[in-house]
Amino acid sequence: MARAGVANPKPKTFLLVHGAWHGGWCWRPLQKLLEAKGSTVFAPSLTGLGDRKHLLDQKINLATHVDDIVELLENEELTQVTLVGHSYAGLVVTGAAVKARERLAHVVYLDAFVPPGGQSMLDQMSKQYSDHWREKAKTSGDGWKVPPMLDAKAMGLTGELAARVDRKLTPQPLATFDDKLEFDPKTLDGLARSYIRAGAYGGFGPTAARVKKDGWPVTTLDCGHDAMLAKPDELAAALLEEKA
Repeated sequence: MARAGVANPKPKTFLLVHGAWHGGWCWRPLQKLLEAKGSTVFAPSLTGLGDRKHLLDQKINLATHVDDIVELLENEELTQVTLVGHSYAGLVVTGAAVKARERLAHVVYLDAFVPPGGQSMLDQMSKQYSDHWREKAKTSGDGWKVPPMLDAKAMGLTGELAARVDRKLTPQPLATFDDKLEFDPKTLDGLARSYIRAGAYGGFGPTAARVKKDGWPVTTLDCGHDAMLAKPDELAAALLEEKA
């Protein structure tokens, strides 16, 4: 990943995919910054979340969210897209890349899971945490939805911003976390991919180290997990200077 300071970066087309319990709302500060530089930005809410929380349903699974993104790419006839996935959405953007690779220029994982083939998100977590999430779904989510398991403070936000985020977080179907993403990792060979880590949040440090070892460009921002809200300026600069 290029360093900051490159003048007049070329405008791009971005598709920003939010993480668990969030919605498209979390990208608005970043979206404004990218659009001010001439880029085209799409920041949808996944089915059942954000402004689409009225669609929350037990039938929603990981495939639903992957299809949300693939359908947007196809219906908007987008090409040369920089696809960005935050946290849980690492699985979503991976699934979308497998289905619509020809429409993508670059995939950026923002403090996100980078799944191997045949695993769910919960498979990539410690058994202690995955068991806890499933138990919360049973006790607080009618057996099928998971309430927010991190609050805004844990994601690196403070003050009124943190209070606003906590008000907007919504439950998410357990199936989105429990469904395995079946694909052959070799199908993504040659696709430009990079990683942006939120350095003040320890959860994805091992993932960043793993992909760096695999040769991916890795950049670290000095902020908590919700980098798009904590440091939108720095994140915008990093995204605009990505080399596809």
